[in-house]
Amino acid sequence: FVDLAGVCKLVKNIIPKEGFTILASVSGERKTWLALEMAKCITLGKNFLDNPDFETKEGNVLYLDLEMSQSELQRRARQLSLGEQKVKLFIVNNKNLNLNTKNGAIWLMAIIEYHNISTVFIDTFRAVAGGLKEEKAEEIRTMFNRFKLLKNKGVSVVWLDHTRKPNNFEGKIIKKEH
Repeated sequence: FVDLAGVCKLVKNIIPKEGFTILASVSGERKTWLALEMAKCITLGKNFLDNPDFETKEGNVLYLDLEMSQSELQRRARQLSLGEQKVKLFIVNNKNLNLNTKNGAIWLMAIIEYHNISTVFIDTFRAVAGGLKEEKAEEIRTMFNRFKLLKNKGVSVVWLDHTRKPNNFEGKIIKKEH
């Protein structure tokens, strides 16, 4: 798909066909629900939210969930009818996966190659970062550089992340205003 700027999109107006996207908000704002529905639409080649403004390019999807319990993930998958259709959605629910290591990156690349994955959802960035200090820009850059090769192979990676909550000295801010 080509938008007005001539950039190829995986989900028009939301996710580029190749590269990184970050979906971030504070906890409890339904990022996972949104990402799972988006993953389902990509596997089916169906407009996201049934909206022609969010046309998708069909492809295989890998969804890495590293925070939810397996039973909760299965419950959500049933509610979204992920098991009732012949979708090409591969879900990994492993809290021990660390993508901030050479072996973690090699594992991910192998899965992507083997299953011809076009899109990877990583839920959440902090869960796979293996103790990465978010205030250390060089560490963040090193982590993302491990996956630069994916962009060159036409794979899109959607990172889900929790935005930082205010500390005690910043006062109380209503969650929706973050």
